[in-house]
Amino acid sequence: MDKKEFNRMKSEAEKRMKEIYSGSQSEPQEQDKAVESDKPSPPPTRKQESTVNSIINTLFKDKDKTVILALLLLLMDDRDGKTDYSMLLALIYILLD
Repeated sequence: MDKKEFNRMKSEAEKRMKEIYSGSQSEPQEQDKAVESDKPSPPPTRKQESTVNSIINTLFKDKDKTVILALLLLLMDDRDGKTDYSMLLALIYILLD
């Protein structure tokens, strides 16, 4: 890298820093919005809890599908590298029925 290119890149970097610095000073409202977004989210409401409970109840309502889902989760473990993908697809097909 020659000296001209280095000086050009340095001046561009300084220009960008000035733009960033001047932009941050002129728009404090945007900074306030960013700080507000960092606040923790409120705890789940009763409606959200009831939605989660209804999903769980629907999932466990049909005992056969629950067993098939459990089998899928157990068979999907690929640590030993012996996962039978045709068995997984067959179980998924049964779930879709």
